[in-house]
Amino acid sequence: MQIKILYDNQSVYPDIKCGWGFSCLLGDNILFDTGEDAKAFEHNAKNLNVDTMRIQHVVISHDHWDHTGALWWLLEKIPEAFVYAGRNFSKDFQNQLGFTDADIIFPEGRQEIQQNIFVIGEMRGQYKKSNISEQAIVIKTNKGLFVITGCAHPGIIEVIKRIKSLFLGEPVDFVLGGFHLLHSPEEEIEKVVNEFKALGVKRVAPTHCSGDKAREIFQKVYRENYIPIGAGSVLEA
Repeated sequence: MQIKILYDNQSVYPDIKCGWGFSCLLGDNILFDTGEDAKAFEHNAKNLNVDTMRIQHVVISHDHWDHTGALWWLLEKIPEAFVYAGRNFSKDFQNQLGFTDADIIFPEGRQEIQQNIFVIGEMRGQYKKSNISEQAIVIKTNKGLFVITGCAHPGIIEVIKRIKSLFLGEPVDFVLGGFHLLHSPEEEIEKVVNEFKALGVKRVAPTHCSGDKAREIFQKVYRENYIPIGAGSVLEA
C-alpha cells in the first residue's frame, strides 16, 4: 500500500508546502489527520495527484488544531465520509463534527477500517497538565505492523506496547509519525530509542513533533533503517 505524506513540518519538494501538523493518505481513500491549514493541504493534495473526492475514511488521531485544520474544508467536499474520532475528544470538536453530515465512528479498541488497516482505539495521555485522548493507525503487512501516530501524547513507547498487545505475535516493522519528543532531554530520547530497539521495531520515521534532536539520535542508532520523510514523501507499506 502506498502512503503519501500530505502535511508535515518539513517538505521534501519546493512545490510542496510545509507547516505545523501532520497528515498522510493510505492508498487513495483513507486519510490520517489533516494538518493545520486547509489551503496548504489542498495545495499539497493537488501537487501530489491526490483526488480528495475518493477519500472515504478520515481518522483523526486527536482533536488539536494542527491535526484537524483541513477537516472542515474536506467534509464540505466529501460530506458523507466516515470520521473516526474519540468519545473523549473535546466537546467543542464533537459539537462541530455533529453539525456535519459525516458518519461519526467512535472505535472501542481495535477496529478494522478496511482489510488489514486498523485503528487501535483511544489512549489517554497528558498535554500541558491536561488529559488528552489519542488514537493511532496500524497496517498489517507481510513484513509486520506498520504504525502511524499523530503526536503520541500517551507516550510513543506506550502506544507501541498497546499495539503489540492488540496484535499478539506480530512484529512491529515500521513506526512513523509524531513521537512528541520535541522538548525532551537527550537522555530521555536515548532511552526511548533503546526501548524501540528492545520492542523489536525495525524501521523508524519520526516526523512533526518529534524534534530535530530525536531525528538525529534515531538516525544515529537506526542508520539505514531510519527513513527521513516530510511533506511530499511517498512510502510503501
